[in-house]
Amino acid sequence: MLALWLWAPCAWGYVTFSTLVTFDGANGASPKGGLIQGRDGSFYGTTVNGGAANEGTVFCLSADGRVFKTLYSFRGAGDGANPFAALAQGSDGNFYGAAYNGGTGNSGTLFQITPAGDFTLLASLSGTNGAQPDAALIQASDGSWYGTADDGGLLTNIVYQAEGYGSIFRLTPEGELSAMALLTNSNGARPGPLTHGADGSFYGTTVWGGPYLNGSPDGLGYGTIFMISTNGVLTTLYSFTGGEDGGWPYSGLVLGKDGNFYGTAFSGGRQSFGYGAIFRVTPGGEYFKLHAFVKSDGANPYAALIQGSDGNFYGTTYAGGAQGLGTVFRMTTNGALTTLYSFAGATDGSNPLGNLVQGNDGNFYGTAAAGGAYGNGVIFRVSVPLPPVIRSITATADVVTLTWSAVATQSYQVQYKSSLAQTNWTNLGSSLTAESGTLQAADFAPSAPQRWYRILALP
Repeated sequence: MLALWLWAPCAWGYVTFSTLVTFDGANGASPKGGLIQGRDGSFYGTTVNGGAANEGTVFCLSADGRVFKTLYSFRGAGDGANPFAALAQGSDGNFYGAAYNGGTGNSGTLFQITPAGDFTLLASLSGTNGAQPDAALIQASDGSWYGTADDGGLLTNIVYQAEGYGSIFRLTPEGELSAMALLTNSNGARPGPLTHGADGSFYGTTVWGGPYLNGSPDGLGYGTIFMISTNGVLTTLYSFTGGEDGGWPYSGLVLGKDGNFYGTAFSGGRQSFGYGAIFRVTPGGEYFKLHAFVKSDGANPYAALIQGSDGNFYGTTYAGGAQGLGTVFRMTTNGALTTLYSFAGATDGSNPLGNLVQGNDGNFYGTAAAGGAYGNGVIFRVSVPLPPVIRSITATADVVTLTWSAVATQSYQVQYKSSLAQTNWTNLGSSLTAESGTLQAADFAPSAPQRWYRILALP
């Protein structure tokens, strides 16, 4: 038996948008950091405001999107306040995060929370080692957590950062917090989230800083792309000019399957103070612009990209689109962009700031920081029909088993023929409907000595 797979293109169905949770203040308000899917299948995230003390929350949403629970409400003093950042799940199964304010000196805190909601304060930032952390933490192989702070570090008298240009810090498993690098504006200011590189170093962006000043009184630049080694050596790979290449990259980078990094710039792209851009940068710092937004297809991307199971990149814009309230988009690796959804504000939310996440069911999940019935934001799901990607083909004397990626509720049909010269394909049984992100079909005791298979995603 020779089992081969061919994918047959078909007409994809419509994108389906669902509002799963509407924040009303009591259960949280203004989710900024986006979601992550825990190992238990549930989604976890934070809100900047709302909750019992209106200082922000940590929440959990069941895998099917039906059960929402507030795990913790910040009090604003000893435990922290206003968590802007997304959570990260550690090797121990617990979640780790950062609160922008609160703690000693009101410079922000780092915390641990269990899936059940048991909260532990790990550290308070001091200002000298950084202040106001608003990016997700990342755990390295040494067990330490690494992150960035918006302010703090080197003291200055600039207008918008009275405490400094920010820092990159490390928190050891023993609870020791120290600054790995203090930014100076010339090498960047206001660093975003870190990303692991294949070489073991961390890569990231700064919103401001670099040699190309924007002409405003604060004297800050348009941002940079940097690499930092685990021993704290920081290297600037690229400095934004604010023009055709973009400026003010709020988002972090994502490591693509091709080994390059991909990211977004909030402004520029076509002209100074434009609508933003999407770019690719090599680990060596070679920059290439992939797309410049034109407002109708989105404007001002704030969140990082994610690479979907189909190899395309998915993301959001803060503004632009049909109603000017933000979009969800898909982009191919060569920069062809498709707007999948435009936010309307009243029921579906507006102004998404956090990254999307692709769930185990193949759908995309995210948060909108505003809009919804109460104006406090929502959690949403976007179902995008995706081409099936074969995961495995196994053959024995009696059966051929095919396993492929799927999208929950999407229907698929497996077909076969015994020769490529044949014109028609034959259905292998009835169509199958996926309940999760994978699907499997078996061909029992096929009569032909060879057989070709294809999988159709049905409209």
